[in-house]
Amino acid sequence: MSLRNLFPIVALPLLVLAAPAWAATYYVKPAADGGSDAAAGTSIATAWATLQKAADTAVAGDTVKVDAGTYPNGFSAVHSGAADKRITFEPLRGTGHWSDSGITVNGFATEGGQRGPVWIVGKTHITVKGFTCTTQTEKGNFQAGLGATGTWFINCRSTGGGNFWGCKVTDSDDCVVEGGLFEKSAGEHGIYVSGSNHYTLRANTCRNNAWDGIHTNITDFTGQTVFNNSGGLIERNVCTDNGLAGMDLTGMTDGTLRNNLVYGNGTHGVSITNASGSGTAIPGCSGNLIVNNTLLTGGQAGRGAIRFAATAGGTGSNDAGTTCFNNILIGTAGAGALEHFGGVSKTFRSDYNIVVNTFRITPGRDITLASWRSNTGNDAHSAVAAATALFTNAAGNDYTLKSGSPAIGFGRTSFNDRSAPTDDKAGTPRGAVPDAGAYEFAADAATR
Repeated sequence: MSLRNLFPIVALPLLVLAAPAWAATYYVKPAADGGSDAAAGTSIATAWATLQKAADTAVAGDTVKVDAGTYPNGFSAVHSGAADKRITFEPLRGTGHWSDSGITVNGFATEGGQRGPVWIVGKTHITVKGFTCTTQTEKGNFQAGLGATGTWFINCRSTGGGNFWGCKVTDSDDCVVEGGLFEKSAGEHGIYVSGSNHYTLRANTCRNNAWDGIHTNITDFTGQTVFNNSGGLIERNVCTDNGLAGMDLTGMTDGTLRNNLVYGNGTHGVSITNASGSGTAIPGCSGNLIVNNTLLTGGQAGRGAIRFAATAGGTGSNDAGTTCFNNILIGTAGAGALEHFGGVSKTFRSDYNIVVNTFRITPGRDITLASWRSNTGNDAHSAVAAATALFTNAAGNDYTLKSGSPAIGFGRTSFNDRSAPTDDKAGTPRGAVPDAGAYEFAADAATR
């Protein structure tokens, strides 16, 4: 698999416009290169030395240009932007991607006793691009919380050590995490989103984290249950070699999971559950769309490509109103393609998937695709296939489709009144009869 598939450089639309009269541009460079917080900060020659000086100064509409180098302290946001006047921290050099920006933050800012290298709490519409954080901290490297509406972390990287989360978004709606690499979190997850609505997680790679690659939840920044995890979009991500699931989508409602690649994780491909609780029934997941994903489990037996399960104190099956089609679902024996603990909802709809011939409705009891059909009425058109027949090089983790793959032309543009994506994980347009899985077979797409 190419590096472009693992670490996509996200190209955002560029508009060449004159800077508005209200917008200012500030500059930061390391003290070792002549940066000084006593300087004017209005050019690279008069750049400040710290990110915090820039955060103290920049207001809605301003841009902070950060030169390559290592910054021993991060920053806590001080001012809010607006939807049409964002505060932006971006690289002075390179494409705006962490891979060539040269920006490293290896320290932390302090806010209310909490610590994090990039700390946006209660401030809105702030963009951070192209930063790499390497801090050994008990908190996440990139954090947005307590009403940090519209925070964007674009093309950033978190790597290594004692941080619990690479990126953490809590109690903050309309946030975007895009084009990043979140790896080696020793405490918990690559990306964690909780108590938030209408977020977008796009084109990130989450790998080698202690727990899940991506975990969404329904608690807020303070840990109080608020039952918010609605309308999320999770697309074009790669989750691999994480200790638990590739994705754990807890309490997720009316969300979309599409064009993702998940493989080689410690437990399930994707786990969809209610949050644990006691004393009060915790509502389950519902109304989600799962379409055109390639989901494979790791080597442990009894792990499903998709697992629906009610946890302690939970109610329902976590699949109510959910539509699942055009996926490739390769789970291990003892769970297989779909694993439903707590029964199958009458409003769950699944079809046109490529699967292994193992499903599970009752704990400890495997059934075949034929039995699954007769028990649930689902997957009437789905088909069984092995990874070796489907992919270019499954042993080498290349999950693009090979010539003659049974996934080619197997999908549908819509099912159960829900639409499939019009392009694939790599941005290739899908054919009139789309393929199953995250990748379209490009050679045939234009002719179908």
